[in-house]
Amino acid sequence: MPRPATAKQGILIFNERSYPFYLLLSKYLFFINYIVQLTKNFHLDEFVRSQTARRKGIVNTPDAGHIENLRTLCVSLLQPLRNSCGKPLYITSGYRCPELNAAVGGSSSSDHLKGKAADIGTDNPLALLAWVLRLNLSFDQAIVYPRFLHLSYRDEVSNRKQVLYSR
Repeated sequence: MPRPATAKQGILIFNERSYPFYLLLSKYLFFINYIVQLTKNFHLDEFVRSQTARRKGIVNTPDAGHIENLRTLCVSLLQPLRNSCGKPLYITSGYRCPELNAAVGGSSSSDHLKGKAADIGTDNPLALLAWVLRLNLSFDQAIVYPRFLHLSYRDEVSNRKQVLYSR
């Protein structure tokens, strides 16, 4: 019988022979993550799903501290932005476990690793940034990319309101 997974720094990594087990586990985690509501319009699943994780067999599951950070991000920044825009915000990346962060080429100090950042897919990231600034929402970093806006939130005291533009 094939081994279901190997442990590497506390992260389950699945191989081709254990893929059916991965599918079963991912469906279970999807159900659990979907029912964890962070705020009125945001569920945990939006912040943990990843095509890269699925393709590479990485289980991207946050711990309780990461979930609390995601809830704070939503309550303090994303939900007020969503309420003001009046339109859904499409989260393209939220929490990333270290294995997933490395797989997508993320920074080793990324706030995604702590559940304190989200990338919001949009055709016009500058317009979305304008909403954030107009509402005077507290944030740590806003990084404008061609197809998404990265927003991070640490806490009211240490947020820098730093705006950066990707190359």
